[in-house]
Amino acid sequence: MSAYLQTGQITCHDAGGRMIDCAGSGQDADFRSGVSWPAPRFELLDDVVLDRLTGLVWTRNANMAEFPLAWQEALDFSLGGVRSPFEGMMKCSETV
Repeated sequence: MSAYLQTGQITCHDAGGRMIDCAGSGQDADFRSGVSWPAPRFELLDDVVLDRLTGLVWTRNANMAEFPLAWQEALDFSLGGVRSPFEGMMKCSETV
């Protein structure tokens, strides 16, 4: 991604947490600059979820390794087996 993303901040606050006028505050809500978030942000693709904001791909199955695993088993799984569900998916360098 070549640009900064918007933070989504729409109000401004002083050091005590009280809401203040944003004009001239220098806070994110004063500028609201950056790339807008995509809508919808998440796209369901079979067994994975594509985060269209970051380009990251997440599995829909939070238990791919069939936990619990010993430390070494988890390490072996993360270094090898976790890549196979993503073969053929979009690479991070490709445009979302």
